[in-house]
Amino acid sequence: METEPRAAGPLSRYAVVILFVGCWMAYGWIFRPSPQAYLLLGVPLTLLFQWFVRRRPMRALWVRSAPPFRLGWKGITIAALLAVLPAVSAVGELAEDEISWAAVAANAVACLGAVAAAYAIVHFKTKHLRPLAICLLITTTLDAIQWAIFLGTGTLEMKPIEGGFAARLAILCYSLLSYVAITFVIEEVSFRMLDDHLHQEKPGRGLTSAVLLSAIWGLWHLPLTDELSWPVIGLLLYVHVPYGIVLSLFWRRTGNLLIPGLAHSLGDAIRNAIVAGD
Repeated sequence: METEPRAAGPLSRYAVVILFVGCWMAYGWIFRPSPQAYLLLGVPLTLLFQWFVRRRPMRALWVRSAPPFRLGWKGITIAALLAVLPAVSAVGELAEDEISWAAVAANAVACLGAVAAAYAIVHFKTKHLRPLAICLLITTTLDAIQWAIFLGTGTLEMKPIEGGFAARLAILCYSLLSYVAITFVIEEVSFRMLDDHLHQEKPGRGLTSAVLLSAIWGLWHLPLTDELSWPVIGLLLYVHVPYGIVLSLFWRRTGNLLIPGLAHSLGDAIRNAIVAGD
């Protein structure tokens, strides 16, 4: 299971990717699960796709070259630290009068994601620092532009929050630490895997496949929205296509999920800090 079979043609690869995402979306539309449950379906789907379609080792989901899975004391320490927040959140959910089992499962899965994140961090190389910095700079700039438009046009409103800027900063940091682990098992890992399948890990940028996959990623959010309309579709594409292109290109360049995963986590954390409020 360590090597991939002879590559299928481009149309076949796109068909498989569309089928994969289509099944995921159909589950969301038919059963109307909670956002956590919708995201969680990606875990078994991704594992099955990586095993039976990609025929690549699971560790290649996090580091494309798939070095041996050894964490050492450094990796174990990182994994333990990243697992603290989801573990505490899972215990907190279990203490509630009405337990959200999807939230408990999401936090439990995030603990596993902490181990995967530690594996990627252990194999993060000095040469990855520059791509990481550039990726974060580009995605943060995209965030700034998009949020300036949303807030400036009144599409979204930044509501007052007790504690002001300090509270928003705390939300950003907490969200970032929470998301880093979960991106290694949910959403980000799935779509970078699909990017590898479309792009076939070949040298070069392959911008067309990055654009199309990013559009598919945007549409994948439709079952999480309250309505299906052209404005909603347009908004999802506007937000996710430029962002997704950057994530795909830097994943292709580095082969380490920490780079797109951290950028994705930071973008979501910024969103949480902005939309928080009374």
